[in-house]
Amino acid sequence: MGLKADYELIKLPYTTMGNAKFYEPLSSDETMLVTLPPQSVSQLFVHLTHTDHLMVLKGQAVHVLLIDGDYHYIGMSEDEQQVLKIPPKIVHGAINFTNETCTMVNAVVRHRLAIEADYRPIEWRFPYDPEKVKACQKLLSLRS
Repeated sequence: MGLKADYELIKLPYTTMGNAKFYEPLSSDETMLVTLPPQSVSQLFVHLTHTDHLMVLKGQAVHVLLIDGDYHYIGMSEDEQQVLKIPPKIVHGAINFTNETCTMVNAVVRHRLAIEADYRPIEWRFPYDPEKVKACQKLLSLRS
């Protein structure tokens, strides 16, 4: 089966018991906790051997994906339990223009052994659009 060349935004299924919601975890080969400091822009990465599954646990971030020469901006926050699935070969990074640290979990699915290039940051080849980032963050604020 071939890898899908586009990202997905997935709502996590859950069950309710009383006032608690129990979300089904994603299967993964490795799980990482990721923090993005306030007022920061992460480096860009492109992974060739694995798929990232990112979920914001605390705070908010705007994920930036470079697809077909255009940046796509995806706002995510702790208020929505959804996962951003980023398959191999998609250049991506994250931006946090808030005053709070953003904490995320990344459930990594490996398709083959990791290679050094998977973790080598790459330069922003052209600037992202700060107005689009701010618009995403404004939408997140309105939804919370």
